[in-house]
Amino acid sequence: MDREKIAGQLLMENPPGNYPDYEAIVKALNQGVSKEEILSMEEVIRWPKTYRWLKEQL
Repeated sequence: MDREKIAGQLLMENPPGNYPDYEAIVKALNQGVSKEEILSMEEVIRWPKTYRWLKEQL
C-alpha cells in the first residue's frame, strides 16, 4: 500500500479523541519520513495496534 493510502486509512480509522496523534503520523507519511523514524515517533508508540499495522504496511 502506498503512503497516501496508508495516511487516508489512518485518518478514517483513528480512535476517537486522538486526532492530533494521527494527524502527526499522516504528516510524517506525506513528508516522506523514513519508516524507522515514523515507527519511533511518540505518536505511534502510544498506539500499539497502530504501530504494528504501520510496521506491516510500510
